[in-house]
Amino acid sequence: MVTLFTPGADRTKKQNYIKISVTNHGPGVVRIESIVGKNAPTWRRLFRLVQHFMVLEDNTNPLNPSLPQRLEIADTLTLLLPYTEDAFLGTKLTHIGFGDSYNRFLWAKKASLREAKKQFRRDFRK
Repeated sequence: MVTLFTPGADRTKKQNYIKISVTNHGPGVVRIESIVGKNAPTWRRLFRLVQHFMVLEDNTNPLNPSLPQRLEIADTLTLLLPYTEDAFLGTKLTHIGFGDSYNRFLWAKKASLREAKKQFRRDFRK
């Protein structure tokens, strides 16, 4: 999670975002095409009932580049998604990441996702 403040604005009017980023480590150029996720606990994998989904990018945020985005070697793409009560962190997802032009899924570390979900539960406890 990241918090953005508008310069010169009231400090109490902050905006929280979910930051998701990817870095191209090579060996060549890659195109990041979508934000993807899946719900794949062990029992779903055993019975081949894994649920896949896509997260829509926030095109209203001027800080976000639009997808697809071409990444040269060592380039990083960072997207800011709204951190609200109905964000994808409130679902039963087990993986979140990016889909690229080689039909690969680039998943976030499980520890990072676990920490983000824990923070989400603290902030939006029902």
